[in-house]
Amino acid sequence: MHFTNLNSIDVDAPAHLFSNLEITLSCSAMALTGPNGGGKSTLLKLIYHRCQQAGVDVVYGAQHPDPAALSEGQNQIYRWLDWMERGLTANSVLLLDEPFRHLDMDFRSRAMDFLKQIQGYALIVSHDLDFLGEVETIYHLQSGVLQFYGGGYQTYASVRKQQAEAREKRISSLQSTIQKVQKAGQKIQHRQEHRTRKAQKDNLKQNIPRSLINKQKGRAQKTAAKLEKQTRRKAQANDERLNQTTDELLSVQRDTGGIVHIPAGNVRKSALDTVGFAPTFRGRQDSSNHSISLGRTERIWIQGPNGAGKSSFIRAILGLHPFRGSARLGGTVFYLSQSLNAFERSGSLESAFSDLWTLCCPAEPVPNQNILSQWRTLLGYSGIRGDDFHRSLSSFSGGERMRILLCLAAVAEPALLLLDEPEQNLDLVAREELLASLNDYSGAIMFVSHDPIFAQSLNPDSILEIRR
Repeated sequence: MHFTNLNSIDVDAPAHLFSNLEITLSCSAMALTGPNGGGKSTLLKLIYHRCQQAGVDVVYGAQHPDPAALSEGQNQIYRWLDWMERGLTANSVLLLDEPFRHLDMDFRSRAMDFLKQIQGYALIVSHDLDFLGEVETIYHLQSGVLQFYGGGYQTYASVRKQQAEAREKRISSLQSTIQKVQKAGQKIQHRQEHRTRKAQKDNLKQNIPRSLINKQKGRAQKTAAKLEKQTRRKAQANDERLNQTTDELLSVQRDTGGIVHIPAGNVRKSALDTVGFAPTFRGRQDSSNHSISLGRTERIWIQGPNGAGKSSFIRAILGLHPFRGSARLGGTVFYLSQSLNAFERSGSLESAFSDLWTLCCPAEPVPNQNILSQWRTLLGYSGIRGDDFHRSLSSFSGGERMRILLCLAAVAEPALLLLDEPEQNLDLVAREELLASLNDYSGAIMFVSHDPIFAQSLNPDSILEIRR
């Protein structure tokens, strides 16, 4: 099934996302990847409308389902059950946008099996490494260009690695060029200043007859004007080159994930100690009791089915959920919630610093302006700069929200990271950079993840099972 002349503006999306794209769907599940905000959801929505217009049987699962009185994972399971019962034929089209978010490992396996067995065409927007490892074809949408990768994830990853290495070389080259151009600009300015001082000094030394003063003065003015024009032309050309190189550098750097390094803070004997610990639930008896001693550099992977209470367990450690037993923290803790609903409020990013800090570091007082300044600097590295600080919180994408909070973690310098499915809102490049950042982090980590490849890449020391 072939689609042509796909333009983002046709579904009232920004025109710069893409134009005149073509895509061919085959009778097997295909993946669509690309950076957050690059137009993947828009492309999927456009294909959906094209199918409707052509009378094609199509099933469309948007990235953000309607809110329900369920956990994120449970809500996603019910959506999958609807899709599975839909009854797809060889001529049907299945379009799903980030459908594996928050699914537990058991249901993920069931969803993967369903996709392998379906008839018809399927295009799935996903950054989940376990799913990408199962498909033979991957499309990648970035900067308005749709690239096709056959041969599965290994081929995709190999080509992307080569492109990343070339990008890093280009960044280094552009930074070197900027330094050279800046030095050239300084030389032009110093040379002009030297000429001016020399001319003034020579004029003072010369003993010119009064009859020749006006003639000499006019000639000197013409020469000075000529030199100044040449200097101005060289300076203008140099400035243009500097601006072009800087713009190109910013463009190339936008292709990186922008995930920051997180320094580890001081810790006492251990990062966390619990005795007979478990969250409590209304109307439910929980017989589990967990006694944990988490060392200052240890990592624990929390597993369990949706609705078992993994998120509640993490929140209980911070005193944000009722619990029994005891829990003692050994230093500053940074909490990254599964939900990014903290951004669904009025106000700008700049004005939300205190609120975001309180949500992520509930046991720590709001820091001073110096920390706020550091946070802004790190946000600039993550691609959030300038006028972005005045944008409303709700206007930031899921990936941007995650980067904002990770920059907050970097300035908090925690002894313990409590991460609830941190990979869910990040594209592939950002996931890779997140893994690199977390593996470089020297503190303790307790995390929830349903993506086994992502979780195993964090090299957990132990696994904590939480069951219903």
